This record gives sequence, structure tokens and C-alpha cells, in this order.
Amino acid sequence: VSFEDLSAAVEEVDRMMPDYSLYPECDYDLGFTSRGCNRNCYFCVVPRKEGRFRINQHPREFHDPNHRKIVLMDNNILFDKSWFFEVTDWILKNKMKVDFNQGIDIRLMDREVAKRIRELRPIDKWHFAFDSMDYKDHVIQGIQMLNDAGVSVRNTCTWYVYMHDDAQYEDALERCNILRENKALPYIMVNRDAERTKRMTDLKRWTRPQIFFSTDFEHYHQGGKRDVSV
Repeated sequence: VSFEDLSAAVEEVDRMMPDYSLYPECDYDLGFTSRGCNRNCYFCVVPRKEGRFRINQHPREFHDPNHRKIVLMDNNILFDKSWFFEVTDWILKNKMKVDFNQGIDIRLMDREVAKRIRELRPIDKWHFAFDSMDYKDHVIQGIQMLNDAGVSVRNTCTWYVYMHDDAQYEDALERCNILRENKALPYIMVNRDAERTKRMTDLKRWTRPQIFFSTDFEHYHQGGKRDVSV
């Protein structure tokens, strides 16, 4: 079998209609409308596995008419803004709830995208990431755009904060504090191969919603009094 024939077969399988009957409890559509990502995050395998961003298939191709929810596994759908709007136009037309389960790239946020997110209904919460201080300004500006569009950032959004190991602890804490200042909830993602230190574990536990917005990390880490300033 040639590489070209194998690639064509893989692509054909990738675009097959899922057999949802295998999982009767599944009440949502599931698929990729796009593949790949043009970012090169050091911790992410997607560019090596899938290559650069490309459109894969329209969501109607894996839609079960009985489903009122759709879970999209696109790695970075906003790399093609027009495609994002075509896909979400279809979701709105069909009155479906949606989950972009690999997250929405805050660096590609603009006011039109923020308005569209406000128009959509999330299955649970919107997922974003703040994995590097290099794009701190994008995060702050993106939160403001979402707020301006009427999105309840505190209640309907979560922000992945990657912490590779203990050496990245201070950096992760700073990112969490920036999110707290902007009334946004982090979700610590720890490299599973890293040795867990107590302060890494404490930082992850602090980001539980009922704790995070009621006390700062210094008080939580030291077991002190609550800070209700946020």
C-alpha cells in the first residue's frame, strides 16, 4: 500500500459518519470540522500528529438529527474566522448547544467573535487558555471583549493554565493572579510526568471556584483568613 493510498484511506475514515448507536447514552454530535494547528506550543503534540490547520468537514456530515448538542474537537477553529462563522451559523440555525472542547484561542479573539460566543449556548463552559505570559495582553484584552459582548466570563468561562513542573510554579501563580484580577477562573493543567510538589498541589486546589474568588493564594497557602475583595 502506498503512502498516498494509506493517507486517502485515513482521511476517508476520519470523515465517516459516526455510528452513534454504539453508544446509546451519547446525546451529542462529535467530530472535527478542522484539523491541525499553526501554533507550536512546546507541550502540544497536535502539530506533529495533524500538521498545520486545515478545514476537515462540515458539522452536518456527522450530525444526528436527534441530537441537540454538538462537541467539536477542533484544535484551533479560529485560525479560519470565516469557517468559524460558517460552522456556528449552522449551529445557531439548528438551535444546538456547543462545546469547543479543545478551547478557543484568546489570541484570535476580536469583537465579532466575542459577539458570536455570546449568541451561542455552551453545553457547560467556554474553554480558553493562558499558558504563557507572552500573551498576557491578549488574555486581558480578550476578557474585556467578552465582557463587553455580554459574556459572563466569571460564570461561563474557564482558563487552562499549564504548569509543566515546579520550576514553572511562580509563573503559573502569576497567571492565576492576573485571571483573578479580571474575575476569570483558571483550571490548572499539570504535566502528568512532573513530580508534584506541595505548592503545585496547593495551587491547583486553590483554583476551585468556591475558594479562588474568596481568598488569595497567600492566605490559602498559609491557612489564613479569607480575602473577599474579589
